[in-house]
Amino acid sequence: MQFLQRRSIVTLVTVGMLGCRSQEAKPIPAPTPSKPAVVANPPAVAATKQAAANFAKDQESCTAKNRDGCYNLGLAYEHGSGVAKDSAKAAALYEQVCAAGDVEGCNNLGALYEKGDGVTKDLAKAATFYQQACTGGELVSCNNLGNLFSSGNGVSKDAAKAAALYQQACSRGLLASCASLGRAYQLGTGVVVDFVKAAELSMPACADGDFRACLTMGRLHEAGTGVGKDAIKAAGFFEQACSGGTMAGCTDLGILYASGIGVTKDMAKAVALYQQACSAGELGSCNNLGRAYQVGDGVGKDAAKAAALLRQACDGGVAEACAK
Repeated sequence: MQFLQRRSIVTLVTVGMLGCRSQEAKPIPAPTPSKPAVVANPPAVAATKQAAANFAKDQESCTAKNRDGCYNLGLAYEHGSGVAKDSAKAAALYEQVCAAGDVEGCNNLGALYEKGDGVTKDLAKAATFYQQACTGGELVSCNNLGNLFSSGNGVSKDAAKAAALYQQACSRGLLASCASLGRAYQLGTGVVVDFVKAAELSMPACADGDFRACLTMGRLHEAGTGVGKDAIKAAGFFEQACSGGTMAGCTDLGILYASGIGVTKDMAKAVALYQQACSAGELGSCNNLGRAYQVGDGVGKDAAKAAALLRQACDGGVAEACAK
């Protein structure tokens, strides 16, 4: 899910008052040899003061029925910026501005319901608020709603609806939706398989830092579908995905190291990647790691560890791990 951020408020003040004022430097006492003086980090202090000033301004603005002020106040409470964190107050403020037609407030309220932060978790309500915001033109909400339709959380699972929502947001420049749509075209979920489209959608998203799209590009290059077959490029994309926290990329890179395709064969590296991904819940890697322990490939042979890892993967739905 994605949240939307602070917006500026138009207020009746002199423009010059909004800038930073230079202040006369105050001397810092010289430290004694035995006990050096501790000087606060000036940027951190300035940021804290600015957050407090923003909170006071937003509170005054919200009291005066300014919708932007109430929205910003919700952000402040949600993130603890200039005030103690209070997600319940944030939710109440988002609900207030959402009811007044503020689509960003509806999106953020939906995200709180999706997480169960400050409100009781309710995926159906999350979907309702995302739909309201998406209908109002908020692209992030279209993406968030697409994710719910893709997973079947809070709504009936519908890959075609998810793809349509991703297309709606992607066509207007939201690269997170392009990444999801690219994967849909790769797998044929909700759309007809089209590897060329998958690559066209995924490459810009990967370049923008969406590591799921880097995983898609790696798999396309590995298979030679929609792009030229190139194991070295595949390994590079898997490395990007893995480094960015997409654990399936670590699994796929581990497989390349285990086989010596696109990289120099290195079973110890493969095992380390499997361990990293398995620890993060990537069950395919748990299976691969279990097999490595089973035969002592790249790691010391350990039948007990192998059995535990394979059981974990099997219980999670990896059929191969269930085979004797």
